[in-house]
Amino acid sequence: MLPSYRLTPWQWWSVFIAVASTCVPLVGVTAVMVTPLVAQLWAQCLPSRRNMLAVVLATLPMPVAPFAPLWSLHPWWQRVVLGVALSTPWWPTPPYLAWSVVALGSIGAVWYAHQRDALRWYGPLLVLMAHHAPPLYFDVVVLSVFGIVTLWSMHHQQMERGWMALAGALLWSMTAPGLVVAPWAMTVAQMPQIALLAVVSWWGVAATTLAAGSLWGSVLVLWPLLAHIPQITWRQLRAWAPFLVLWWAAPNLAGIARLQPALTPFGDIVVAWWVRAANQQVVSGLPVAIIGWVLVLAWAVVQQWPVQERDDAG
Repeated sequence: MLPSYRLTPWQWWSVFIAVASTCVPLVGVTAVMVTPLVAQLWAQCLPSRRNMLAVVLATLPMPVAPFAPLWSLHPWWQRVVLGVALSTPWWPTPPYLAWSVVALGSIGAVWYAHQRDALRWYGPLLVLMAHHAPPLYFDVVVLSVFGIVTLWSMHHQQMERGWMALAGALLWSMTAPGLVVAPWAMTVAQMPQIALLAVVSWWGVAATTLAAGSLWGSVLVLWPLLAHIPQITWRQLRAWAPFLVLWWAAPNLAGIARLQPALTPFGDIVVAWWVRAANQQVVSGLPVAIIGWVLVLAWAVVQQWPVQERDDAG
């Protein structure tokens, strides 16, 4: 089923909030999560409102965030595990313990990839990344594990798990390009039947690989891109065009600026992906109050527009 442009005012409001979160570093963790949720909104396959609200609240920089999973509709043990994992940045324990708990929890995203809110298992990882850097070589080990799981899942045609594992590998790479591409992989994991998003995701991976200086790596990535292109129809392109333009226009810098404490040196160099420190300083200097007032004004316009049309017709 192709998406429709006729979103409700509440849905459009959600889209505007998601785009705004990509501009404000304080909610950069939320920006990484809400981008796939907007794609699911457009494709009409969102999780339940309670589960979606639990995902968003758990990533916000506020003291009650670890309690947000308790609001979801999942089994109690999953809620408790997520709540404990979200509290790891404040544990007075050695770093290995907190990162080990988060690493084990992030495997849940692959195991429950069939659920529409499976990305919730990556929330504790992003929250911990925003506070501390991983122990030496710890991220390399976990990245290798997720890479092996990605190859194994793709080989056995388990596409949902394969894409979600790829998203985990990108996050555990602790690089700015990985953070930019990871939401695309999460999106395709939830909607593997949409060839158009697969093409865009592969294109993002190829562009990032090329920008990092690996010409042969980008050629290898372009191979599945070319394989997906014949599956795209004009109807799909037309239906998803507004969403793709909206996603392309989003800066995607807030998450990088917020998660700077955990980025490896590779994430700090110039990689032609608009992630230089100067851009991050510009983003961090955006006036949050003005953005809020613009959103309030946009909401007022959306609410008053149908009333004005009825008055003109009368």
